[in-house]
Amino acid sequence: FVSSPVEMMNTKSATRVPTNISPHFQREGSFFVDHRFNKRFRGQDILELSGKRFFRFMDFFYIPKPIISLTPSEIIELCELRNKYFHFVVDEHLNGEIVACMANYLRHALKTKAGRNVRALDFGCGAGASSCMIIENLSKIDLYGVDISSKAVSDAQKSGLKASWLGLNDPMQFPDQFFDAVFAVFVMHFNVNFQSLQNIHRVLKQAGPFIFNCYKNEPPSMRRFLSSAGFSRIERLPCVQLKE
Repeated sequence: FVSSPVEMMNTKSATRVPTNISPHFQREGSFFVDHRFNKRFRGQDILELSGKRFFRFMDFFYIPKPIISLTPSEIIELCELRNKYFHFVVDEHLNGEIVACMANYLRHALKTKAGRNVRALDFGCGAGASSCMIIENLSKIDLYGVDISSKAVSDAQKSGLKASWLGLNDPMQFPDQFFDAVFAVFVMHFNVNFQSLQNIHRVLKQAGPFIFNCYKNEPPSMRRFLSSAGFSRIERLPCVQLKE
């Protein structure tokens, strides 16, 4: 998997939002959004908002618990909020570098397939931003996408992408060993359940790579879950480093 380390979400005490900037923090559903959207400014890791602790995510979102603890409904809500403010909160240059690293790895891993299309899956494709970047980097690719947000899937389909909705505990509607590779771009830091990992392993061809990155840090149980799901070789690719 691709390493894209950012600052660790820790357990230090929460900082109260100063009165002069508190109007910039607006509640949207379960989360708060810092509407200053100043990319030169990085807020506190943990803030006290409405008397509760909230954790910073993607610089401008504050979520009510560490990201690995979000429920599926909260993940859907957060991802749809990210799509709403996409151009304010997403570092498209960084995302492009990460996807390019993934694509380069796939070229090396599947070099015997040079000259013909590779069939791949974008797991957690959202509204299709990651899929578009994958296609830009790999012209000879037959790309599918799945996501748990029906709204995001609808947006991806409107962009001409082969995306489909996947219920949390539903099996993927693909045959066994259907894909040469599976991507997951900024997905695996969420609480991806074991059944999903088994699904990914089932639809991958033998020796097909599952290539993904994590937003902040590798979840502590990830390697154990991947191994239990059938992935025998887990390799870290530290090809994208962020400056603090």
